[in-house]
Parts: sequence; structure tokens; C-alpha cells
Amino acid sequence: MRKVFGLGIHVGSAGLLLGGLVAGCTTPPVTSVPDAFWEAPYPTHAPTSAEEILTGDAVLPRSVFSAEVKLPNTGADSTDGQSGATDKSGATAKALPFSQLKQPDLVRLLPPGLTQVGADAALNQIATPTAKLTPAYAHPNDAGPVLALNEDTDMLLNMPAHWAVVGQSDGWVQILTPVGRGSLPSKDPSLVNHHTVWVKSTDVTLTPAEYQISVDTTAYTMTVTGPSGSHTFHVGVGKVGKTETPKGLCAIVGKVSIQTGEPGLLTNCQSEMLDYFDGAADAATAIHEYDPLGFNPATGGAVSNGCIRVPDSSYEKYLIDIPAGTPVVIR
Repeated sequence: MRKVFGLGIHVGSAGLLLGGLVAGCTTPPVTSVPDAFWEAPYPTHAPTSAEEILTGDAVLPRSVFSAEVKLPNTGADSTDGQSGATDKSGATAKALPFSQLKQPDLVRLLPPGLTQVGADAALNQIATPTAKLTPAYAHPNDAGPVLALNEDTDMLLNMPAHWAVVGQSDGWVQILTPVGRGSLPSKDPSLVNHHTVWVKSTDVTLTPAEYQISVDTTAYTMTVTGPSGSHTFHVGVGKVGKTETPKGLCAIVGKVSIQTGEPGLLTNCQSEMLDYFDGAADAATAIHEYDPLGFNPATGGAVSNGCIRVPDSSYEKYLIDIPAGTPVVIR
């Protein structure tokens, strides 16, 4: 389990702290970060302070490919072809030599041109990788992969990977990208979330998703459907027009704990209104307990910086056992 402090990754002597859109932070957002910080393909070290982020002196941890690790099902050492499904940005994801592929993380931008899906795309299946690194393609039958997905979802998070399935084709499985965003909200909020990649069906095992989560941001409700049936309760969501909870299809990445110690579930979605917050380099969205809630549990409310706040009793009863890969539909 990782801790969520403020809104992002803080690295210091205590190690990694995972961020989420958690209300209660008082430090104002960082106002300027060089584009190269977000887009650098092979950064060298992690930011240790808000000042480093401001000045651009820090870059993020390098994607490391060990010579002993072999990507499965690869017939060549490199490719110079282009691959990718064009999205509204008009860009395509480039198939790179395997040695140059990066692993997605919470902070850096995903390759351009990945397909985005709608809120109803989930097939209620979960894909689990069978190898340490899984090549991920922008589209089935492309010349080469555009990302390498780690068995721990993100090399910093150390959370076993389980991916939400949104499509299938002969020999291929389409999944939501487990972490990463396609754009900063300040550049294009429509490109932040809901990106997908394709993996070979021989590289994953498929199991049914036992749970589904849906959130109504206007009624302030969450419905959890699972083996014991459907259960609906009130929640707190992001402030309208300021720090709204991102809408659409998301997926659970793993379990975290927030600044005040309450448990939570990290999703793969990030804010579509905030680039970063509280000196952090991401704007991750989580579902979590929070004390004080900031809303009446009988009515819910728009009270957070983007996360979904859940009363303790509801979290412990309905969310405590939710596994990674579970689809979350937010409307």
C-alpha cells in the first residue's frame, strides 16, 4: 500500500509517496513547469521539492530495461515503422526500438495517437500479464510496440498489474492504460484520460471482473455491483467548475492510503482541470475515506479537489476488497 499526500509524487528520505486529488492541501499549485519535464523519454532522477519542479532542475525516474529481461513474442530487435491509431490530436504513436520503449508512469505523457474509449467500453474482464514486461501496441498488427507495461503497473508503485479490458480482436486484447495521461489539462483536457493500448492475447490471462463501480457526480452517489448485489450510497465529488472529478471510464490501479491515513483505491484517471497540485507532478484521482468528509453522508456533495470521498462505513462494507482492474464509470 502506498500513501497519498496532496496531489502527486513526493520523493524524499522516506521514499515514495503516491499522490491523489485529496482536499485539505494548503500549498498553492506550482504555476510553471517546462514542457520537457513531462515529455522527456528518459529522465534521470525524481524531483525532491516543489522548487525543483518550478525550475525544471529535476526529471523523473528513468525507464530501466535490464539486458536480462526479454520482451515476449518479439520477432526482431527493433523497428523503424510507424504505428498507431490517430486520435483528435492528429498524431500517431511511433513504434520505437525495444531498447527505447518507455514504461508509463503517473507523471510523464503517454505516446500520442493512442485510441480513447467512451464510458461504456468496459467488457467487465480483467487482463493479468504473464511476464515481467509486456509489449503494448497502439493498434493490433502494428509493426511494433509503443510502450512496455510492467508487471507492477508502474515501476514506482510496486502494485501488481491487472488491466481493465475494453476490446478484443483475433489474438489481441485492448486494455485501458494503467497509468499516465495523454496531455496536460492546460494543453488539452480532452486528451488527458481514457487511452488504450493493445496487447497480445498470449501475453495475458483473462478473468471476469467481479465488481463494477459507477459514480453519478450530479446525484453524488456511488453504486458498487459485485457478488453480493448492487449497493448505492452517497459520496463527495470534485467542486463544479473548479476541481471536477474526471468523467468517463476509469479503472482501479491498486490500494493506497491518503495523507490522514485513511484507505483508498487509486484509479488510472487524472484531473482534467489541474496539471498538478501542492508541489506534486501529477493529479491522480482516488476513491477514499476522508475525515472530516465535508458533506452530509445522507446527501453527498461537491467538496473535493477531484477525488471521490466515501463514508468510512460504506468503504469498509463495499470497497475494501475491490481488486485492481475493476472498471469505474463516472458520469
